[in-house]
Amino acid sequence: MLLLSAPMGITLANPSTAEITYRGVFDCFEQSLSYPKDGSKPVFCEPSAIIQAGNQLYIAIDRLVRTHKLYFKGTGNREQGTEKCPNSFGDCYIASDKDIPGASSVMTAELDGNILNRTGYVEVPKVKQQSKAEDFALEQGKGNRVFLTSGFDRVFLDDASKDSYNTLLTWEVGKEEKAQVMEPTGFPASSLSLRPRFLRALTTEKFPSGAPYWKVEGLAMIPKGKMLFGIRELGTNFKDFDYTLELVASEWKGKNHQHLGNFKRVYKYDPQTHPQIDFPVGLSSVAWDKYHQQLLITTSYELGDRDTDIGAYLWTLSLDDLEAQKPPTLVTKSNGEPLLFAHKTEGIIALSATKLLAIHDDDRVVGDSQIDYPEREFFRERYQGAYSLVEWR
Repeated sequence: MLLLSAPMGITLANPSTAEITYRGVFDCFEQSLSYPKDGSKPVFCEPSAIIQAGNQLYIAIDRLVRTHKLYFKGTGNREQGTEKCPNSFGDCYIASDKDIPGASSVMTAELDGNILNRTGYVEVPKVKQQSKAEDFALEQGKGNRVFLTSGFDRVFLDDASKDSYNTLLTWEVGKEEKAQVMEPTGFPASSLSLRPRFLRALTTEKFPSGAPYWKVEGLAMIPKGKMLFGIRELGTNFKDFDYTLELVASEWKGKNHQHLGNFKRVYKYDPQTHPQIDFPVGLSSVAWDKYHQQLLITTSYELGDRDTDIGAYLWTLSLDDLEAQKPPTLVTKSNGEPLLFAHKTEGIIALSATKLLAIHDDDRVVGDSQIDYPEREFFRERYQGAYSLVEWR
C-alpha cells in the first residue's frame, strides 16, 4: 500500500501567489559548436531538468551528449576535456534532452546572485549511455542520492537500439562515477524492465490493458521513500496521444538502491478543466518542495514554432490533496492572473522557502530580440538555455 500523506506533526502550507523576479540565459556550450563532419548542423541547448543536491546543482539536457570530436567553425576539431564539479555554495546539476557533441547530457552549474553559469560536465559512462534525460529527483531525509529518469517514450521490440530511452539512473551526490542503472536489463544496461509496470499502472477506458504509449517528464522523491513519476502524454503512439497530468507512484527498495516496488497511478487531473487555462497543456516537471511539504508541478503547451506559441504554468499540490484527489492549486500573480512563463518550463526546484529556480526547454525556438511582452516573448541564442527566478508573495 502506498501511503502518500505527509509526516505527522508537519503543517502543510500552499503559497499560491508568486512573481517572476528575474529572467536570464546561460551558455550550455561554446557559441561556435556544431555537429561533426561539415559543421553545418547547429546544436541547440534544450535543458530539461535541474536539481540542487547539497552543494551541487545538476542540469540535464533531454538528448544524450555524446563524447567525440567537436567541430568549431574557424578552429577545426578538438577534444572536449572533463571539468571537475565544484563544491561551492549554489552549485547544481543540469541535464539536457538533446545531443551536445563532445560533452555529457548532465552539466554542473552554480547560481551567483541571479546569474546561472555552467561549471562543467558529468563525464561518466552510465550517464552518457542514457538517452533523453527528462527529470531529476533527490532522496528525502539524508538528501545524498540523486535520480535521473529518461522519457520511457520509445522502444523497439525487435532490437535494443532504443533501450537507452528507458533508463532510470541513481548516484550519490559527488560520486557520479558510481552511477547505477535501476532495475538493470540487457547490455548496455537500461531500465527496460520497468515498462510492464508502467503499462499496468496506465490503464484507461480506451486501453484497459494499459496505454501502448506514454511519456515521463517528471520525477520526484517524497518522504518515506516514495518515488513519483509525472506523465505528460498518454495514447496510441507519439503522433496520437492526449496531454495529461498524472502521477505514478512506486517504493524505493533494496540496499543497493537498484530496485522499485509495484507501480500505481495515484493521481490524475485534467488542467483544461481549470477556468484560467487557455491552452492544451501537459505535465512538464514535478519536484518536491521540502520547505512547504508540497509538490511543485509545471504544465506546458506547444502550439507552434514561435516564442509566443509556447509557455508554461506553475501549480502546487499538497500530499493531503493528492491523497484526496483534489485539484492542484494554480499559482497566480498578485492580480489573480496565472503566473505564466514565456518558455516551455521543464525543470523547477525550491532554492529556499521563498525562492524557486525554473529552467526551460524551448526546443529550437530562439525568439526575437525585440521583446515587448516578457510574459509571452523571449530571446536566446541557440547555444543558450533560459531560466527564471520566482519568489513567493
